[in-house]
Amino acid sequence: MALLQMRDLPDELYEKLKIRARAERRSITQQAVVILEETLSEDHNKARRKHALEKLHDIRAEFKKPADLVHMLRDDRER
Repeated sequence: MALLQMRDLPDELYEKLKIRARAERRSITQQAVVILEETLSEDHNKARRKHALEKLHDIRAEFKKPADLVHMLRDDRER
């Protein structure tokens, strides 16, 4: 098994890791491995990309509504 050492880890980040490890009843090392596994997993990344694309689609749909654009322009002109 590989060994990973980290230098210059911000104190705030270390404290967050320590708190989460305690809450999950793990060692700090175990918690770091769990977080790395979750973050680097293919499914996690796909889910994040899908969520981001859905949000972009929703935003894009909002701006495609001509009535909303007209309303926004009128509001802006009235200021």
